[in-house]
Formats: sequence, C-alpha cells, structure tokens
Amino acid sequence: MRKKKKILAIHEKHNWKKLCGQKEAKLISTGQTYTMDDAPACQEFIQYNQETVNGNVIPLSDGHYYILFFIGEKQIPFTILRRQNYEAMKFYEEHIGDFFQIEVSDE
Repeated sequence: MRKKKKILAIHEKHNWKKLCGQKEAKLISTGQTYTMDDAPACQEFIQYNQETVNGNVIPLSDGHYYILFFIGEKQIPFTILRRQNYEAMKFYEEHIGDFFQIEVSDE
C-alpha cells in the first residue's frame, strides 16, 4: 500500500492581491532576488508583492529574498518572497512539483 503524501501548506500573514483568491498551488520553481528602494527597475515587482486584496500596502524591507514561483488552481501564476534562510530554501527545493495549501492569517 502506498503511503499517503502529506499536504503541504504555505502560510501567509496577509491576503495578497496576487493570490487571486487561490487556495491551492503547485510550486514550479525557486530562485533568488533582492529589493532596494533606489532600484527603479524593480518598483513594479515590489508593488506586486506588497498589495493586499483590501488595498493595504505592506512594506517590503530591502534585502535578499528567495522567490517561490507557484501556479494556482485557477492557473494563475504568482510569487511568494521569503527572507533568505538555507533550511527553508532546501525544503522548498525538495518540494518543487508539489501542491501547497495556501493558508492566510488575516482573512
């Protein structure tokens, strides 16, 4: 008998606009990025990662981030940023191709 695979979850403190109401997503890739206030080329990306569904803008501090690329159950892609942490990135890299439940704290 095959062992049932544990359902993974990604926890978000805010209901981000970029999630488009999706509750499940497949992790398709990982990468690295950084943010800086004085880098105009990335302002649109920073704004994309800060806006919640109710219009609030949650500041994103400057720094280096791991970027997680997902495609949700509505076939809408989105990214999640995480502060660089070797153990967390190792975990995500091991789960490329797996599905995650999206759990939002402030809904």
